[in-house]
Amino acid sequence: EYFRVDGGTSLNVFSKNVQIDTPSTLSIGNGIVLNRPAAGTHYHALHFSTNGSCDWSVGQNASDSFQVYENGSGATTRFTIKEGGNIGVGTDSPGSIMEVNGGSADGLKITAGNAAGEFALNASTSNGTSRLWVGGTGNVGVNTITPHNKTHIVSTSSDDGLLIDCSNGSNNNFTGVYFKIDNNTTNAYKKGALVWERTGSYNEGRFHFLLNNEDNVNNVGLSDSKMTILST
Repeated sequence: EYFRVDGGTSLNVFSKNVQIDTPSTLSIGNGIVLNRPAAGTHYHALHFSTNGSCDWSVGQNASDSFQVYENGSGATTRFTIKEGGNIGVGTDSPGSIMEVNGGSADGLKITAGNAAGEFALNASTSNGTSRLWVGGTGNVGVNTITPHNKTHIVSTSSDDGLLIDCSNGSNNNFTGVYFKIDNNTTNAYKKGALVWERTGSYNEGRFHFLLNNEDNVNNVGLSDSKMTILST
């Protein structure tokens, strides 16, 4: 027995490969067609099962999105393409061209070569101008694809460049750039800093050069200021 039709609804093929030859034309619809009776209320798919239990399914849901399901359940949607082209991984409602939701797991990982001219990420405008470039060696370029250091920012005007902003606008709060020479991944051993402290309204304040030469894991603070530039 090679195949069986059960009750007029199922076609079972036993121990045989199935080959479908399509016409040599570019017409849509050549090949396998899954036709549903109406849009908006019906779902149709191809199911991949083991001993009668669905492992994966690929199809179109009632909202007309193309989706990949694990275990044949909408609750375990792994991949979605919505009408219009938005793609979702880990989400069935992507709000942009590509949206990845890792949930409680990690998100997107991009692996590239380690040569200086290879990149792991190149975020560009529609005319091809690179705005953010992450190279295979770890250098990051903003407005440049040839960063010379770990972070290289190319300004396009005199009022442009790196901005460090403290979201808490209360007096005596400070923010800045910190320095450490240690491969330790903990939040420690930051022994030098250049910080801006707010002391009045309209972000009035002063600059501090901080230095802590103690032989411990402590980070620098305002009490370690070695030189201060006042606002007046």
